[in-house]
Amino acid sequence: MGAIIRAQCSCGYDSGALPEGVGFARRGNLIARCIQCRDIIAVRADTSPMRCHQCQGPVVILDRVPIGEGAVPIECPRCSEMTLTCAAEGMWD
Repeated sequence: MGAIIRAQCSCGYDSGALPEGVGFARRGNLIARCIQCRDIIAVRADTSPMRCHQCQGPVVILDRVPIGEGAVPIECPRCSEMTLTCAAEGMWD
């Protein structure tokens, strides 16, 4: 099972629900940052090269997504401030 992650910032940015991890079909998703769209997205782990599904631009995989209370915020893709927080919203399969 995988987790459903949502990234939000005080500037108003909201990634929406992002499936991370491996589901029942054994297809895995990674959380990434699109350089061109300035967005946090989920990308399929079995594709190469990994690209943004919206603009086909390059992505940077977020190795460790800080989740939950007490997690250190990361850089927001929109405002570039260190105020982006991530929360687990559920599970997917």
